[in-house]
Amino acid sequence: MKVWIIGKWGMLASAMRRKCEENGIPYVATSRKEVDIENEAAIRAQFETLHFTHVVNCSGYTAVDQAEEEAEKAHALNAEAVAILAKLAQ
Repeated sequence: MKVWIIGKWGMLASAMRRKCEENGIPYVATSRKEVDIENEAAIRAQFETLHFTHVVNCSGYTAVDQAEEEAEKAHALNAEAVAILAKLAQ
């Protein structure tokens, strides 16, 4: 088992990292600076290089008030990036 935790510094990702460490589960956690999950080639490279068995997506556009002003950005991260992850995780 090897887990890819996406969204390295958020509260959910921090809790996931802690649980993996407590249970001896190997994982790799990445931040948006390390892997652009809106970029299919970048995601594909992670899968091909690190051979994950599980993916936990803790990333997301969470600025609710700004989401109306930045609807395209919110959709890209919360819908399109998730679709790419789902496709490549199969």
